[in-house]
Amino acid sequence: MRKKSLILMAICFLLIVCSAIAFNEDDLITVTETGYCPKGDLSFAIIHNASLNFACLQEANFKGAYLSNADLRDSNLHGAIFQGANLSYANFSTVGLGGIFLRDAIQGGADLRNANLSGANLRGANFSGANLSGANLSGADLRGADLRTAVFSDANFSDANFSDAYIFKAQFSDAGLRYAILKGAIRTQRPDLEKPDRSFLKRCRSKFFTWIY
Repeated sequence: MRKKSLILMAICFLLIVCSAIAFNEDDLITVTETGYCPKGDLSFAIIHNASLNFACLQEANFKGAYLSNADLRDSNLHGAIFQGANLSYANFSTVGLGGIFLRDAIQGGADLRNANLSGANLRGANFSGANLSGANLSGADLRGADLRTAVFSDANFSDANFSDAYIFKAQFSDAGLRYAILKGAIRTQRPDLEKPDRSFLKRCRSKFFTWIY
């Protein structure tokens, strides 16, 4: 009898937790049908392959959502929350992402060309293989981010923080790195063999050579 009671309590607890983290169904319908849902709750929603270009989604909550291959070109995502979201191969080109929260998000292979990510919280985010050519990441927090093989050509990283970021084979050609913090950034495939190497930025052909290392 006691065992059954414990099982029932566990089921009730799971139902409460699931209801607490579930997205708002009305908001999901509104987003997919109209693309207009500022401050909407899309947490943990599955919006795979969605066409949301020119959408108005500022301050929307996409925490833990699945948005792989989504088309978000020219959308308004100012202040939106994408913590822990899966944005792999999503298209964010020419999107204004000021104030966006992307901590721990997965953006492998995403298209973020010319995106505005100035001051964004990108700590621990996965940008491996993503294209951020021409993007504005000035003042962005990239601590611990996975930037392996990502393309940052002509990107602006002034005052950005790369501490402990994984930048193996990332392309920084002609990127602006003025006053960027690269202390502890990992540039090799074997982090355990990492050694200080001040020639890294010279190989990048950066526009600026003033950095904090």
